[in-house]
Amino acid sequence: MAGERLSGLDVAFLKLDDPAAPMNIGALMIFEPAHPVGVEQLVRLLSERMSAFPQFRQRLRSTTLPPAAAEWVGDPQFQVEAHIRVCCLPPPGTHDQLTEYAVGAMTSQLNPVRPLWEAHVITGLSDGRFALLLKAHHAFADGQSGVRLFSAIYDEFTVPGRRGGNIPAGNAATAPSATASPSSTTSSSASFAAGSSAAEPAVAAEPAVAGRPAVAGGPGAGGGGAWRSVLRPDQWLNAIPTLVAGPSLIAGQLIETGRRTTRELGIAASVLRRTRLSAVSTMTGKPSLPGVLSLPGKQPGTPPQRRLTLVQLDAGAVRRIRQRHRVMAHEVVLAVLAGALRDWLDSGDRGLGGAVPRALIPVALRVDTAGLGQGNNLSGYLCDLPVSEPDPVRRLRAVRVAMERNKAAGPYRGAGAFPLLAHSLPAAVHHLVAPLAGRGANLLFDIVVSNIPGSNRTPRLAGAPMRELYGIVPLARGHGLSVAVTSSRDFIGVALYSDPTIQPDITALSRALPAALADLAPPPPPVPTPRTAPPDRSHPATTPPATPLPAAPAASDPSAPMPSSLSIPSAAAPSNGRTSARTER
Repeated sequence: MAGERLSGLDVAFLKLDDPAAPMNIGALMIFEPAHPVGVEQLVRLLSERMSAFPQFRQRLRSTTLPPAAAEWVGDPQFQVEAHIRVCCLPPPGTHDQLTEYAVGAMTSQLNPVRPLWEAHVITGLSDGRFALLLKAHHAFADGQSGVRLFSAIYDEFTVPGRRGGNIPAGNAATAPSATASPSSTTSSSASFAAGSSAAEPAVAAEPAVAGRPAVAGGPGAGGGGAWRSVLRPDQWLNAIPTLVAGPSLIAGQLIETGRRTTRELGIAASVLRRTRLSAVSTMTGKPSLPGVLSLPGKQPGTPPQRRLTLVQLDAGAVRRIRQRHRVMAHEVVLAVLAGALRDWLDSGDRGLGGAVPRALIPVALRVDTAGLGQGNNLSGYLCDLPVSEPDPVRRLRAVRVAMERNKAAGPYRGAGAFPLLAHSLPAAVHHLVAPLAGRGANLLFDIVVSNIPGSNRTPRLAGAPMRELYGIVPLARGHGLSVAVTSSRDFIGVALYSDPTIQPDITALSRALPAALADLAPPPPPVPTPRTAPPDRSHPATTPPATPLPAAPAASDPSAPMPSSLSIPSAAAPSNGRTSARTER
């Protein structure tokens, strides 16, 4: 991995980062140990497991050519202990305290001269659990690669005979290939990688040589191998067929370059068509261009204000909706979010009006799904959320139609694929373009909804099973809300990461999410009543002597007692979702 150059999108995230809008992604995990786990044990496990992977030991280094670019190199002064923080929450150790600590950690910028990640061990929770907050710069990983990178801490990846280690036999750089990758599973959790099934067929990647990363269809593929073989006389004969075919390979590369240029021009044209000319966001009612059109209460250089609100949804209810309406899980989540936004907007002072919030759904484009990928390889879909539709089933169908249209076009077309344009821009251009693009992002979309696949199995750390998992997606300037949805076999975690100066009442939105899920979910199947055992016919039944019934009181007698009322059990409404006891500060 040493010497791997950052992609254009990685550089763009670096240039988007500033003190008022740190570009940090995060994962908040909550574990439930059967027995107390010492902090020293957790720190030792994290130190051994994360230091064993080269990705966690690399820092950024600027390059001379091309100018303003950067590459990943090993940090000779790397000390894993410097990246691990320990916090014990003061009593009573509530979830509000946990989210408050997480916000403080996520809003601090990472040191650019050191590896761009941190791990926070959080103890003192009131229910005896402990939490782990993993934080990394967005240039270090996207959502999918971040899940795979940080899965290295789990107990599942263990070398037999190694004390406390978690590196499987073989190369440490490909450790997660020892088990099923979260992004390669075929379960319902994998469907949260929105559009992953619609991605174009992966192009065979060129093997990394001489410190250069593998590039699918890049300049090192094809004819480049012939020139390298010229430097080795023992391979001259083997290189003759390749040299003869060189012109055709070069022509193929020129054709591919022309196709790529045409595709990027089409994406740019789609972005211009979908850009909204109105300078007011449909969700905030405030100007969409902070810094260009002044945004009240937000001055350049001020520390960011963030709130983290956590919600759990019932995975069983989502499965029932999928089976009943034959839709994908991420489409259910988008429809539930649209219903919650409808109730939230309608109950506030904004009103529905003609609001059509537009969501950006990132799409992971991974060529190699076996190893621990690093950096970003993303596209995206744009989806207008049908908040004006009162019927929940019709909302779901509208979301389904919009996502099917996106998938039919593919992740390499449309305005949502604008991250692909970043790969074609030189690093020097990102110094000028990225800050302006970040400030004007509200002209294209209002909210980011990131669907992060989880695991089919319950991960463990120090033997403690993980009970809750939440992703945290950064906010660009002027955006008031991002939503990260993480799937699990037992629950769905939703993290609402908001700017209270723009969206001050996210608690109401978090309460509306379970209600919107309940509107869609069919009731769970009834629990079968156990049958009573048949009477034993081997012995004659003895009938007790009959007892005469008391005479009924006269209707005119006011002193007669009323008959006892019948106890009729009330049918409790099925609980299709619940909001965790988490409120914003």
